[in-house]
Amino acid sequence: MSQTVTRTRPGSLWSALRLNWKRLPLPWRKAWFIGLDVRGNEYYEQKQPTFPGRPVRRWVQPAMKTMDLFEETHIPVQWQSWLRHRRPQPPTEEDIQADEAYRLRTVARAMKLDQQWQEPRKVPLASSTQDTPKEKAKPVKKLAPSVHYPTGQGETFTPGAWTPGNVTEKREK
Repeated sequence: MSQTVTRTRPGSLWSALRLNWKRLPLPWRKAWFIGLDVRGNEYYEQKQPTFPGRPVRRWVQPAMKTMDLFEETHIPVQWQSWLRHRRPQPPTEEDIQADEAYRLRTVARAMKLDQQWQEPRKVPLASSTQDTPKEKAKPVKKLAPSVHYPTGQGETFTPGAWTPGNVTEKREK
């Protein structure tokens, strides 16, 4: 079985003892302590469902004392998926570290791309878009305006004629 994430303050014997006490599967407890995330949120699971056939109940006890400041974004993604029964086991320290490394790599790549977009182009744009003699020789055709105009009013109304230009000429531009 994988080791779940349990963080305590370094050198805090009292915190370590408290977490180990919460983790003990004592028979009188209705819910068991599962783990603790980086922000200090505690995760619990009710081992015996109240109704047969229903999944076990999982919840988070936020580290913040007031629920007004708590948001769902304060819960790491791995713990959210465990709470929603998308993953059977709670996240391990390795899972969270791998996800954090992936997030940092993505941010670094995005910053690199932003920097490349902000740099001035080293190749002048005019030299890359110079016209070749073949392109200069090609005449540009203008579409003739429609000669037929709408006539009449009411029941005698006749719409004007409209013919689109050659579609392939427009696409070549």
